[in-house]
Amino acid sequence: AEQTGPISGFADQQEQSLPFSPGVGSVRNADLSFGRMFIQGMCSDHIALVEGNRLPKAVERFREHVTEAMLDGMNFDEALEHRRLFMVDLEHLHGIPGVQDAAGERFIVGCSCLFFLRVKPNERWRESPSGSGSVTKRVPDDVTGSRTLVAMREQQLVPLAIYLMHHGVEAKAPEGLSQADRAYVGFMSRNMHSSRMVSTSDLGENLAEEPPAPAEPQVPGIVITNADNPNAWFVAKAFVRCAALNETLVMGMAVRGNLSMGIVAGALQRTLPSSHPVNRLLKRHVRGTAEVNMVQLPGITGSEGQFHHSLSVGGLQDEGGKEMLKRMSPGYMDVRLWVLPTDLAGRGLADKNVLPDYPHRDHGLMLWQSFRDYFESTLEVMYPSDEAVARDPELRRFTEELVEFGIEALPPVHTIGDLATLLTALVWNATGNFCMNYARLFEMGVVSSSPLIMRRPPPQTVNEITTEADVLAYLPNRNDTYAQSRLVYELLRPRGIGTGDDKRYVLGSGRHYKDEVLVNHLLRRKFQLFQLSLHVAQDEFHRQNLRRLRHFLTLHPSRMPQSICS
Repeated sequence: AEQTGPISGFADQQEQSLPFSPGVGSVRNADLSFGRMFIQGMCSDHIALVEGNRLPKAVERFREHVTEAMLDGMNFDEALEHRRLFMVDLEHLHGIPGVQDAAGERFIVGCSCLFFLRVKPNERWRESPSGSGSVTKRVPDDVTGSRTLVAMREQQLVPLAIYLMHHGVEAKAPEGLSQADRAYVGFMSRNMHSSRMVSTSDLGENLAEEPPAPAEPQVPGIVITNADNPNAWFVAKAFVRCAALNETLVMGMAVRGNLSMGIVAGALQRTLPSSHPVNRLLKRHVRGTAEVNMVQLPGITGSEGQFHHSLSVGGLQDEGGKEMLKRMSPGYMDVRLWVLPTDLAGRGLADKNVLPDYPHRDHGLMLWQSFRDYFESTLEVMYPSDEAVARDPELRRFTEELVEFGIEALPPVHTIGDLATLLTALVWNATGNFCMNYARLFEMGVVSSSPLIMRRPPPQTVNEITTEADVLAYLPNRNDTYAQSRLVYELLRPRGIGTGDDKRYVLGSGRHYKDEVLVNHLLRRKFQLFQLSLHVAQDEFHRQNLRRLRHFLTLHPSRMPQSICS
């Protein structure tokens, strides 16, 4: 079913596949699978709602190319008003050099993609006898007994148009900003736009100064729509996937995951005694981090590592990786973006009515709240008052060292609530956010539809790509395909240094906690309530998955790693 079944339950889906894409490849080349990559896949933190002053100039370039037929009879302004337009903005990647190897130059381009949310009843499910307009599905008795599931409506996230910046054209930086600064501003505007700054106070106060409004990139490019030549449309989607996956692997996994948690692990060992409350709560979530970073990470991100052979930008020792690190590390190391409610609000996706089925939000927020409630209730036992937190010299040294070694925008910690939110952000980065890097990672094994290397620059016109041979010239060659397949194998393997479910997963039996947190009956009771909340969350995730034709299992606590080494 995973290889040959339909992408979605819609009877009227129009999949665009190519003759040379057999079996699973033809299925995953479909537009609906492309959209699902940004709501259930490893790039699900890239998508943002187009609303108000969020990304206005970037969206306007698509207006003349999008017809009412693409928007189910709406005009462009009506789709904006009804909050049905979404965008993946990767234009900050423009100008990052690719690796030069024996087969020639690799390419990564700045790009953006406009999506339309099509919401309609799932035609595979029969109408509910209640006449309420909902639709029902009878599931087998061995799954849910005799219950009948009701799903009000189903969603399709359909890509409409893609903008590809011309390669080799130097961007004219706006006055007062360097090219690197402009790229950083563009990246931060996607996640930290001022439209949410006044309403988000998850860390107890206004999180930061407003970032400058992103300037319109002064780079010519080409817009390709889903109504254009199917071969050109396939290549355009491949460029977007390549750019998104390169950024996710280098910045999301290696930098935000491994390197940032290495900083946390080092600061924890150097500044806090083993009996300190923060050390007790964080120890299991950084276990093995230093060993992984020292032993395994160089083989992935080093000069001759897996990234060098399988990514367009290469590893962190290649010019492309260094440039990406220079431009984007301030954003990915920003603690404000590790706070899940803040990140969702910054992308306009905190409201569940905006994107009804978004597991990154729906599953993530339940887990976030469980962690935060547990940390806050435990810290209330360990600290007598908020004043004790504010006066704690060891805690102050710990936060100062985090900032000294590269963690950005760390907020002041004055209360137990502030400390609980900070610990939740650090733990979420090591557990939930890091394991999202593995969401549907196996799809990268289908190299033709999810390439990590592009072998030609973007086309100047749509008519440049007309035949199968034209398409193949853009895609990875045989050696690239082998390198990518090997990378997928390496990343899908368990990375754990410890053994057993107790050490690897969040929802273990808890035996390994006894020397860290469970020092008295009150703290044991707090932990039991925490475990109960995780079980409740996992049961809810199972119920939600029964309403999906493609299950989402990445953020289930019984599968969620304790730390990045799992």
